[in-house]
Formats: sequence, C-alpha cells, structure tokens
Amino acid sequence: MTLEARVCAAAFFIYLGIGGIGPILPEVRRDLGLSAAELGAVVSAFGFARLCVDLPAGAVAARLGFRAPFVLGALLLGSGSLWSATAAGVPALVGGQILAGLGCVFCHVTSLVVLSRRTAGGRSGRTMGLYFGATFAGLALGGPVAGQVTAAFGWRAAFGVAAGSAIAGLAVALLTGSDPVDMSREPAGAVERTRWKPLLAPGLVSIYLLHFTALFLWAGVRTAMWPSLASEAGLSVRAIGVALGAGSFVTLATLASAGRLGDRWGKVPVLSLGLVISVVGLLVPVLAAGALALLVSLVLLDVGQGLLAPTASALLADVYRQPGIGIATGLMRLLGDTGWLVGPLLVTGAIQWRDSSLALGLAALVPLGNLILLRAAGPSGRAGGGPQFAAAAAGARGT
Repeated sequence: MTLEARVCAAAFFIYLGIGGIGPILPEVRRDLGLSAAELGAVVSAFGFARLCVDLPAGAVAARLGFRAPFVLGALLLGSGSLWSATAAGVPALVGGQILAGLGCVFCHVTSLVVLSRRTAGGRSGRTMGLYFGATFAGLALGGPVAGQVTAAFGWRAAFGVAAGSAIAGLAVALLTGSDPVDMSREPAGAVERTRWKPLLAPGLVSIYLLHFTALFLWAGVRTAMWPSLASEAGLSVRAIGVALGAGSFVTLATLASAGRLGDRWGKVPVLSLGLVISVVGLLVPVLAAGALALLVSLVLLDVGQGLLAPTASALLADVYRQPGIGIATGLMRLLGDTGWLVGPLLVTGAIQWRDSSLALGLAALVPLGNLILLRAAGPSGRAGGGPQFAAAAAGARGT
C-alpha cells in the first residue's frame, strides 16, 4: 500500500469519529440540561481550536513529515473524545472539544501537506480527490453509526466510538514506515526562511479563498439555513433528512470525479465551474419559491462543494512546490476554518435583519468574488497556473 493510500485510510478513521459528533449533540443537551448558549459554546470550542493552530500545524507537518504530527493529532482527538464522554457539564465538554479540534487540525493539515509534497502536477487532482473522498465518506458514515450507538447505549458511548476511530487512525499512521521517496519533510530552517509577503500574492490568495468559500457555504447555507427553509416550504423532518443524505452522496460522487477532471481539463476551469454552479444554486431559491427549488438548490450546492475542495488543494500542490508548503497549506486551512465560523453568523444575521432572500444574495457574493479573483490571478491551464501564480511561487522561494 502506498503512502498516499495509507494517508487516506488513516484520514477516513479520523473523520468517521468526527462525523458522529454533530448528530448526538441534541441528546447531550437534553441529558445534561444545557442551554442553547452553552451548547453553542461547546460547538464553537471545536472550531476555534482549529482556527488557532492551522498555521503551526502546517509548519510542524512540513518539518517532521507524516507520522509524528498525525499521531499527535490522533492522540489529541482520542483524548478529547474520551474527556467529552465522561463530561458532567459544560467545562469538561468544552475542554474535550478543544482537544478534539486541535487533533483534527494536526491530522488534516498534516495529510494535506504530505500529499501536496508528493503529488506531481499530472495526478495531484486524482490524489486530492481520493483524500477528500475518504474524509467525506468518514463524515457521511459517522452520523448514522453514532446515531445507532446513541440509541442503543447513550451519547457517551458515541464519544467512545469517536475515540476508538481516532485510535484506528493512529494505528494506520504508526504502520506507515519510512518511505523510500519521502518528500514530505522540508530541510531544516525552510520554514524560518519562508518569506511571508509572496504567500499573500493574489494568485495564492485566490486558492486560499476557495476553502473559505467551500466551508462558508457548507456551514452557513447547507447546515445553518437550508433545513429551516425546507421546513418552511413544507418538507417533513424525515424528508429533510433524506434530502440531506442524498445530497451527501451527490457530493461524494462529485468528489470521485473532480480530481480526474482537474488533471485532464486544468484546475482553474474545474474550480470556475464549481463556483458558477454554487452561485446558481444560491440564487435558485431567490428566483423560484417552493420545495422543488430548494431541492435543486441543494443538489447544485453539493455538486459545487465536491468540485471545490479537492481541486483547490490540488491547485496549491501544483503551483507551490518548494519549501514553505506547510505555511501555505496552513493559510488555506485558516481561511477555510474562518469561513466555517463566519458563514452561519452572516447568514443567520441577514435573515434576522431582513429575510432569506437577502441572506442567499449575500452568500452568492462569496463564490462570485472568489471566481473573479481566481480568473484574474492567472489564465486556465493544465496545471491551473499563470504568470501571477508562477511569480508568487518564485517569490516565496526567495528567488
């Protein structure tokens, strides 16, 4: 089994546990008597912990390679899940989720850095597609598994399953021996010599923002907004669950082909298509009312999601192939996690201020702006590069 395959297998187990946390939170709230604000603090703890260590995790992964940072992440995630399983109140739950968030970052960023360092431009899309397909499959399966475990044994057992999944990911990482072509490590001092200004060139910023856009739409529209709109349109809770589950399979199917499309047609054209599809998906409910419009919107958003995440990471791997990839990957994840936190706040705030049409219109400006910047930063091509991309990469090397 190649190192790339082992990275994907380890990530699957990590995200299998993470995917089971969301569905059990209502039961946690009921059992412990938490208020909505207290439950929000528990959820936010995971996100803010990720946000705080995105950059350091990238630097550590670039310097140490795969095994050590990933094992550290799996241990933190497993410890946080066990702490949450034994929690009797908000402080312990928040502490457990902070540890889990830190572990999630080290596992995910480490995987991205290693895969970016090892993939050549001709297959970077396929590799990233497989990786994101593995993580998303774990997330999709984690919910049903946690639901069944909670129904049979309670929510504490579900946190225990999350800890067990982290340990399984850790075991896969430990079985990953030294690779004869290990390109995941960077020379000593490479991170310290990285120049920051070129990392913020428009070409690279347009790539970072793709992850902001993807997680902004996922958390803000798909998670925080779409179920409420569907309920107002007359869909039952069961129908909403079925629709979201089917949408997840749409995303998974798109992930399976997005990487190959990027390798064949060029990353920028595929990303542009994903952004256009996302804009259309956001505007459909504004232009047409009813449940059918919402279902069409969901399908379009999930297709766009499947095109954006792996292709953006593959594009970064193509255009930034030198020491400093850990910092670049950390910046990309930092903006992604920022989108995850900002999305629900902006969308729900716009709904409270005016209505859902305004919220969807404002949300559509995010992928539209990202599309304009991406197209302006460099022309499309098989490597998805262009003059500004090349200049950014050369400047970051200090040449």
